[in-house]
Amino acid sequence: GLRFMCCFRFKLWWMTHRMGSCGKDVPLETQFMLVESKDGSPIEEMEVGGEEATIYTVFLPLLEGPFRAVLQGNEQNQIEICLES
Repeated sequence: GLRFMCCFRFKLWWMTHRMGSCGKDVPLETQFMLVESKDGSPIEEMEVGGEEATIYTVFLPLLEGPFRAVLQGNEQNQIEICLES
């Protein structure tokens, strides 16, 4: 039940976007990711009139100093954070 939109670096100075629904769809060098999910908790359903609430989460890999961080997917449909110095 998750969908995402991400921005990733495909050349040294260029970024583009991609959409998907699996962890393995997340490309290497992802700089920003917005994930849409539906909350299935009974309390939230009562508050919004029986409909599932949509929740948006932003993943923004940030570090400081001589380090850099990016997101990437793997074959097990997981999101990894890659740190470099």
